[in-house]
Amino acid sequence: MTSISGVSAISGAYGAAYDRKDPLATVARALSLSTGELKRQLRDGKSLSDVASAQGVSHDDLIAAIKAGRPSNAPANPSGLSDDELAEKIADRKGSPGRRAGLERLSAALDTDAGQLTSLSAADLVKKLRSRGYDLDQLRSVLNSGDLLDVNA
Repeated sequence: MTSISGVSAISGAYGAAYDRKDPLATVARALSLSTGELKRQLRDGKSLSDVASAQGVSHDDLIAAIKAGRPSNAPANPSGLSDDELAEKIADRKGSPGRRAGLERLSAALDTDAGQLTSLSAADLVKKLRSRGYDLDQLRSVLNSGDLLDVNA
């Protein structure tokens, strides 16, 4: 099953319960920043590695904080990456994904373009997601939280 993880670990009305800790809170503490300030810097186009460097935090400490922030009962990484490889990918990703970036990623995951994706009915979108193996209960839970983290980007 394809996994979509929330930046804020949440318990959705329809999905499995996840740890309630915010993965970015652990990273923000390691960087001596508030979660809000860290999110602002990510929205401004910086990577976690950029922020860590500016804060004088070692790369190893950043990777440890990213791994520590992952909910203990989060689903396994579907891409086959090790925890270290996944943390490295997260650390080096520039910025936080905006609405258009999310649409582009979703359209790529479904092998369609963004224009076609936005023209799909809700029922057709659900069929497409199911055919690709997405866990719709987990997706619903993450969407209800308003925070997304693409672990495969």
